[in-house]
Amino acid sequence: MRLALGSAIRNGLFLLVALPIWAVLAEESIPGRFIHVARDAKAVAVDVKLGKVDSYNQTAVRLGRPQISYQAYSLSLPDDKDALDFRFFSLSEEQFLAVKGLYGGHSRVRPKRGRHDYNFVDFMPPLVQALNGHNFKIAETRVNGLRGDSSRSVDDSVRTSMNCFSTAYALLQQESFSNPRVTPLKFNVFFTGRFQAYDYFMNAGQKIPFNQLQMGDVILLVTERQLLHSDRKIELLEHVMTYIDDGLVFEKTNGGDRDPFRFQTLKKAIDPYTSRLNVSLYLRRFRGALPEPDKVFGGSAYAIDEAYAKPLPHHLREKIFMHKEILFPEDTYQNSWSQSVDVHLDFDSLSGRFRLNDEAYRESTFDVNRNVQRTCAEELQTAK
Repeated sequence: MRLALGSAIRNGLFLLVALPIWAVLAEESIPGRFIHVARDAKAVAVDVKLGKVDSYNQTAVRLGRPQISYQAYSLSLPDDKDALDFRFFSLSEEQFLAVKGLYGGHSRVRPKRGRHDYNFVDFMPPLVQALNGHNFKIAETRVNGLRGDSSRSVDDSVRTSMNCFSTAYALLQQESFSNPRVTPLKFNVFFTGRFQAYDYFMNAGQKIPFNQLQMGDVILLVTERQLLHSDRKIELLEHVMTYIDDGLVFEKTNGGDRDPFRFQTLKKAIDPYTSRLNVSLYLRRFRGALPEPDKVFGGSAYAIDEAYAKPLPHHLREKIFMHKEILFPEDTYQNSWSQSVDVHLDFDSLSGRFRLNDEAYRESTFDVNRNVQRTCAEELQTAK
């Protein structure tokens, strides 16, 4: 039996709670920031093909034109992680423009005079260029007072991070695949829970078959789980990936500190799930401008089924929202609140690529304790 977000609320599977500003008391803070982990990664040649480029080469052979030469590499990242990279060799200006067109033409990198080598990211949209090869160290503050009682086992925290759901949404939100020349470019660093992500990605996008996949479409990996101490089953959104080429995706492998933003084959991206779970893949297409993430994933501004329910203060409602709401068994649950932080992209005129602004590498940018306390102060000042 399938159980989506609305039904889950009706059946009491999880709880959204109000956040009284006078009760936010930090116990412990962990700073976070972006880390470029692929800069000095060891590269080993591997046999992975780019379907779009190979199709181009087949046509080039028939027409008697030069083929495009490239090689795939596996990059060894920290914590036994890896990623894919591709190197293009001695491309002419005409060949460069051909490859750029194959991947949507959204890159601002321009061809150099004569023949030159290029990297795969030279043909990618701005946010993919900026995030590729990075990890994000989670920023978190454990707090008291997010709930009004202690009748159950509760883990309260406010954190800033990114997971696969928020990564896919950030790529869509910034119109990386439909309007690449919007400036200034920025994105939201946030993460959201699988229930909100399931409700949005499954219902908001256009359904498409595999043979119509285009760059920028979203691939959803969904499993069906049996609830403990219950005969009910629930569909869970386990992973979200962005389609780049036949059998190739861009993803953040998970929501942890050691999970990179990377290119990877679809097979390897889903192997951790298919090896132990029954999975279904769904395809969705999104085009056009999307709302800020708190408007999509923020949930209710009020507590549900709680006598002490109070409205979430305005300033907190804009920047802090519930991201995850269930553990098993059902009598134990977790309240985790996500802080949304804006990060800008800088354009490197020398390379033509986009990169993260320097602030993205500073812990102060994602200081949850400082930002939460400042937000509370703003709300108190407004209330006077």
